[in-house]
Amino acid sequence: MSYPIIRVAYGDGVEFESKTVYITRTGAKYHEGNCMHLRRSKIPIDIENAEERGYEPCENCHLQRKE
Repeated sequence: MSYPIIRVAYGDGVEFESKTVYITRTGAKYHEGNCMHLRRSKIPIDIENAEERGYEPCENCHLQRKE
């Protein structure tokens, strides 16, 4: 699967790229941008941050992280 890329630059010049997924205000899963569960809210977040915060992949959109 292909994810949008976020480029993050810190003040000290460190940069990294991360894959963007989406969470909702009330859910516990992260989603692809076209998932039907994103009808009411769609909050972009990088995949690493989502996993650190305890979000898991949505079973409906079959999101699987590629290393």
